[in-house]
Amino acid sequence: MLRNEQRTAMPKKPQPPDDLTKNQTKEPSKLKHQQQEKMDPQAPPRRKQPREDPITVQQHENQNLSTALTLATLGTREKVQEVEQERKTRKARRRKKENDQKYHLKGEDCLEWKKTLVLLGFLFTYNSKPFDGRLSCKL
Repeated sequence: MLRNEQRTAMPKKPQPPDDLTKNQTKEPSKLKHQQQEKMDPQAPPRRKQPREDPITVQQHENQNLSTALTLATLGTREKVQEVEQERKTRKARRRKKENDQKYHLKGEDCLEWKKTLVLLGFLFTYNSKPFDGRLSCKL
């Protein structure tokens, strides 16, 4: 722990003056946004999205009921099962691809492994006699 003398010796973080209001603090962000638009003239112009009229609780409940009814009539259980099955297969494919990349040998490691496999295959398939150390094999 720091002693009182050490605490007072440490510089404090600068704090904004108290006389700033919320409107004044928002102006620099607006200026920064305008500067970004000026810097990138090819960017599409930003448009404000129109606000939706506030709906009443009854309208909200009606919307929920209507969407529930339409989903029920479309046979969503089968649809949901299809979507879940598709998601699982995509996930399995992605895992398989990641594992293949993870354990894929590259460069000299791959060449050494191939040489070893060829040598072992040659020994086990074509040698009826035990290996005596006089094997000549060009790869």
